[in-house]
Amino acid sequence: MRVVFVPGPPGVRGAYAISTKVGNAVVRNKIRRRLRRLLDEFEESIQSGKYLINCGVDTRLLTYDELRTHLGRSLERLSSLAERSDRPSH
Repeated sequence: MRVVFVPGPPGVRGAYAISTKVGNAVVRNKIRRRLRRLLDEFEESIQSGKYLINCGVDTRLLTYDELRTHLGRSLERLSSLAERSDRPSH
């Protein structure tokens, strides 16, 4: 799972890139609903802006808790990268 972030106005907006290789429309919509709910859960702890969440084929095999863990790790990595880029270099 990859997450791309674009700073924006207050609030968190999510977009989801889920390939047809992941499964049929029912499977992809289930993943999309889960990701939307998880992004709402993480809203208080992440930066305001737009998030693009790109899901790989293995995403369909993840339970809700595993999906939460994967998304949480991706958002943490994104957050730590943003903090490093905000630091002044000497």
